Amino acid sequence: MSKKIELPAGTIVAERYEIVALLGHGGVGYVYEAKDLKDNTTIAIKILVPQHARNMAVVARLKQEVELSRVISGENNIKVYEVGSDAAQRYVYMTMELIRGENLAQKIEKAKALPHAERAPLFDLKTINFFLSEIAKGIANAHAHGVIHRDIKPSNIIVSEDGSRVVITDLGISRSISTSLKLTVTNEILGTASYMSPQQIRADKELDHRTDIYSFGVLAYELVSGVRPLDGESEWFTRSNHSKLERPYLGDVANSPAYLNQLARRCFQYDPAARPATMNDVIALLSANVPSRSGRQDFGACVARLKVALQDTFASQSFVTVCSIMLLCTLVLAVGCVTFYSFLTAFDFTNPF
Repeated sequence: MSKKIELPAGTIVAERYEIVALLGHGGVGYVYEAKDLKDNTTIAIKILVPQHARNMAVVARLKQEVELSRVISGENNIKVYEVGSDAAQRYVYMTMELIRGENLAQKIEKAKALPHAERAPLFDLKTINFFLSEIAKGIANAHAHGVIHRDIKPSNIIVSEDGSRVVITDLGISRSISTSLKLTVTNEILGTASYMSPQQIRADKELDHRTDIYSFGVLAYELVSGVRPLDGESEWFTRSNHSKLERPYLGDVANSPAYLNQLARRCFQYDPAARPATMNDVIALLSANVPSRSGRQDFGACVARLKVALQDTFASQSFVTVCSIMLLCTLVLAVGCVTFYSFLTAFDFTNPF
């Protein structure tokens, strides 16, 4: 059992941070709103429970989170400032920017509690598209800097109170592809089973950015329908039977538009090669479905939609098959034109009867 460390308001940590209020807690530690007495700013501070404060692997991951946050640094990615310790009180802490709002898991639970028409999406489509687009941008930004998050899930997404900002948090088990910041070892499985790709569950050595694309697809499915697509009887069951569980179709559980059904289905495919190649492809699909003020699709958006449609076609059918179908259609059209021309030349228009 982890010893609780609920600190009262006014507690001073490391002779610098004054605790204001408890924001939340989990198995690793407690998160507080705090005042930075040195800079006179308001921040969030995560304080590890003693059990984990003595765990060098956990402390190392906090330090990694700071390093990766400095590398990424984007509007949709949490800013983490420093990791430190309070020797007098034996606290290990991490400071980060304070974003007032709720995580996406809380928003989903609240939406589920509201009355809905049968099979209706949890949120309006504009909100869903906005949330997914902002999350996709945050993941794409991490990937552009060589960072795989590996724990994309609703509870790691914060939506600001005014709804204008969507931020990805918790880089604790992320991995840098291009640097030496790789703390996990072979066969070490970190993450949440319901959102993990099959490759991540198997702890593949060559795990790449497409594991985040898989997790994004699961999140998209849940954001629309309120349920996770691959929830087993338990965490252990899901991990053990992940490859055997059937990948459901979003359109079967929610009256959602085709592009969202397509997005979720492509992203959480078992085979990484069947998923979108990059998060930029996901962003293109979402952008293609945001109408302009006139209600019409912008030309650029239409091009993006065509690109994604072609990618889907070639992902599901071989090039030879597609060419064969196109050739057949061309032949049918040619025969039709020749027949119609023959009819015109043979018909006497001056004496129709």
